[in-house]
Amino acid sequence: MSGEARGVALIELLVGTLVALAALGTIMMALPPVLDVVQSLPEGTDLHQRARGAEHVVTAMLINAGAGADLVGQGPLSRAVPAVFPRRLGMGGDPPGTAWADRVTAVHVPARAAQAPLAGVVPAGGALVRLAWQPACGTHPSCGFTRGDLVLVYGRDGAMTITTLALVSGLDLTLTSPADQTIALPAHVATVGATTLHFDATRRQLRRADDLTSSQPVTDDVVAMGVRFYGSAAPVRWPAMAGADTCAVLADGTPRTGLLGPVPGPPVELTVADFLDGPWCGSGAWQFDLDLLRIRAVRVGLRLQASASAVRGRWPAWFAIPGSARRPGVEVRDVEQDVFVPLPNLAWGQ
Repeated sequence: MSGEARGVALIELLVGTLVALAALGTIMMALPPVLDVVQSLPEGTDLHQRARGAEHVVTAMLINAGAGADLVGQGPLSRAVPAVFPRRLGMGGDPPGTAWADRVTAVHVPARAAQAPLAGVVPAGGALVRLAWQPACGTHPSCGFTRGDLVLVYGRDGAMTITTLALVSGLDLTLTSPADQTIALPAHVATVGATTLHFDATRRQLRRADDLTSSQPVTDDVVAMGVRFYGSAAPVRWPAMAGADTCAVLADGTPRTGLLGPVPGPPVELTVADFLDGPWCGSGAWQFDLDLLRIRAVRVGLRLQASASAVRGRWPAWFAIPGSARRPGVEVRDVEQDVFVPLPNLAWGQ
């Protein structure tokens, strides 16, 4: 009728309702994947950033391991003492003579660091180190050493100690911790850097300690760490002193250790047990297994997980610690790293 409002037919209402329901269904079907991305993307990004950061830290700490006191004509540290230890040194460190598969310490002499030969023997229990001046000292009255420096005092026979300097007066250095073994001449002292990485299973952290101080976290949500060592199959020929027996060789140069494989040949893997059976060098807190001087490369395996349990699923191959995720789209799988670092300062031919 003219002038009257037209009503809505029942069939039109029904069709409109069906169209709205279909659209709503389409939206509901598309919504879970979108929400999965919103939840998993930040967690995945964070996990991969942490993994890349951990890889950088591992490589940076190991790449300089073994650099020696080159300004005074010394070769890599492995000519006399270890550059890599399978244990923690310093504050909260592990007992001497132990070895572990979830920690590693690397020691090196930084470029142009303070270094000098010793003028006299450091007796067991002694804290005074007297330097012999040489050209690397330049015009510095104490050859560049200052109070608080972390130093390595070591002889050519494998005796060593690492501690800080309590006092510096001219060519006389006073150690904070006295040597617990005699360090005979020829011997040297150098400022060193020492970095430890270890896995804290309770906190699920990769932790780092610099220069024998307390450790600090590198990254969280680490669920596993494994350190593997590779070395030369040739007999260890250092430390060595002309006409004298050492822990590595007899006075006539005959090695105390045998071959671990063909020479020349591929590197051999050194297990934790290899670092616990001797022959032993030095004594006291700085005693070490001779096989530590074989090390030429280190391999560090790390497994990291997403922080939020809501993005971790149940499949054990993908998740070391299962979470509550129920849809594949929301899952962020654990990241496993295998960081292999050849140690250029400890070349295979040495």
